[in-house]
Amino acid sequence: PPPPIGVTTYGIQGRAAHIPEDKWRGWPDVEVVGAVRLTGDREVRGIWMNEENSPSLNLNGHLLTVSDGGINAYYNESAPPIMGGEITSSRPFLTIRSGTYGSSQVDYRGNKIIQNLHIYSVIRDNDDHRVGLLVTGSHPEGERGRVSLTGDQANTFTGDVIVEGRMNTLHLNKSDGVTSILGNIFVRKLASVNIVSSDQIADSSTVTLSERAILSFSAEPKAIREKIHALVVKEGTSRLSFYHSEGIRDNFKKTLILDDLLISDDGFLQISGWEAGRDHLLVRKDSEHLADAFKKITIDGWAKNQVYLKDYDKEYWSIEAAPEPSTYGAILGAVGLGLVIYRKHRHRMRSACGEKLGGAASPFKGSVALRGLRSRR
Repeated sequence: PPPPIGVTTYGIQGRAAHIPEDKWRGWPDVEVVGAVRLTGDREVRGIWMNEENSPSLNLNGHLLTVSDGGINAYYNESAPPIMGGEITSSRPFLTIRSGTYGSSQVDYRGNKIIQNLHIYSVIRDNDDHRVGLLVTGSHPEGERGRVSLTGDQANTFTGDVIVEGRMNTLHLNKSDGVTSILGNIFVRKLASVNIVSSDQIADSSTVTLSERAILSFSAEPKAIREKIHALVVKEGTSRLSFYHSEGIRDNFKKTLILDDLLISDDGFLQISGWEAGRDHLLVRKDSEHLADAFKKITIDGWAKNQVYLKDYDKEYWSIEAAPEPSTYGAILGAVGLGLVIYRKHRHRMRSACGEKLGGAASPFKGSVALRGLRSRR
């Protein structure tokens, strides 16, 4: 949904009022001016934070309940933080709109430096219902809305997460192993989700990308691992990025582990930033949809028919590119057959593999690939 009446991407006008914290009752729209520290549980229609007022909000161990006004932050050179306590919503979704309005800071390349709205507070379900998270909003050309779930305390809300709209990004930036999201995630309409630390998403979650969405790993100089139930791609080409710092050679592994990979007939997955031996996209060998999805994947820098599956361990395939030349002839056309055999005869395949695939005379060398595989030129 668009911002409420009276709120523009260039600042806050009209609707929100500077109300003392102890009067945040009766569903007002409140504007945070300076450092505000709650002295009790509070309920408001919406929260407004504008850099011009130097805002910061400390929930101080209390519960803040937000209605359909959501959390709205607009800033330029510094982003306002929200910390301490817990946040929930009286609505099915907690809506967050975050964006700059003409950042004047640039990096050494001349690119604008875009700050994150950091939410350190724990987002939780309402006592009466589950709560999801909606990150949305529109921005001036070249600007972004970036929300970062940060801190060392896990979120406990169980509803779906929706990130939508051009240049809107949700950063999953809690400490390694501290859960940011328990539910399913839907990223759509040119939006993105960025994984900054390991194990941010529940293993049971499904991530759906549509309409040119992006799921990426941060360029932070550290190994990052994420496991989810399924990655679903539909409605156009979306991207999975194993992002690393530009122009800097590093060996920090970025690993995404899936139970299943599903790409619809109108979807396509483009993988970028991937390097053989460093980064891994792993899919379970009993994946229901991998055989079909495999045909709809490209890896930047490699031709489509240079993408293949390789044994990672007894449970997972690794999606790779550019196999060793000695395997070319042996692995042609084996992907469909290998996956069908694995799913239908798993209990027999363990013993059969030693004779058919793993023996000294085996031509497979632990790899399977698409028909028509060619060497990289």
